[in-house]
Amino acid sequence: MSEPRWPIEDWDTESIRVSIFTPLRYDSRNQYRELWEGASGHIPETVDIRPIDGITRLQGVVGDNNLLVSIQEGRIDWYINPVPPQGRPIDVLTLNRVESVFRILNKALRVSLEVISSVQRLAFAPVLLRVVPDRPTGLNQMEKYFRHLNVDTLDSEDFSYQINRRRASQAVPHARINRLASWTIQEGGNVSFSITPSGVPAISDSNPFTVRRLEMDVNTTEETTDIPTSKGVALFHELVGMASEIANEGDIP
Repeated sequence: MSEPRWPIEDWDTESIRVSIFTPLRYDSRNQYRELWEGASGHIPETVDIRPIDGITRLQGVVGDNNLLVSIQEGRIDWYINPVPPQGRPIDVLTLNRVESVFRILNKALRVSLEVISSVQRLAFAPVLLRVVPDRPTGLNQMEKYFRHLNVDTLDSEDFSYQINRRRASQAVPHARINRLASWTIQEGGNVSFSITPSGVPAISDSNPFTVRRLEMDVNTTEETTDIPTSKGVALFHELVGMASEIANEGDIP
């Protein structure tokens, strides 16, 4: 099975989450390390074990990005995020070398499937964005993703459009897949504080930016259970393909 591709030209990838819901408990501390090292190839930089909450988190830099795994009863979550730059303000961060990101996620999924006997649900949740000059430009660019929605690109404020369209799985015949997508326009910047000569605090907003944003959660439905681990990789690739289709083609059945 070839690795999933992420051929998206109109978006940058801000972050990705892969979630594996399993009915089994995963509670061996030695296996925590084996899980992380199997995906990353080295030991984690930080290990956070919270016995009361029943959560263990391992984290570290892999390649050009930050990888984190969160393990709790019934669930394993893998997150990959950009590494914040040192010595300068944080504005818009995106993942570097996205093709290598999917090699890491493939490894993470495979090593996770080795420690469980079945999958209840599987989810692929990327967050995409693209910096735009202003809100009207962002709305005008996003309008092409909505075939049945007319957007007033000049006077619209607080734009948000969310929809879930289900589709049958080809990788797992009995499974149905949620394709939840949320499009928004967001404005931000770096806030700084200073004291004027008169002693009055001054607040300034530097490096303002506007982004069009697409958040997706492509996942098997709650009614779908007992997915064989042998189908896990193929199902993951299918979820990635559906998310890629939404990012490239927009809101389609």
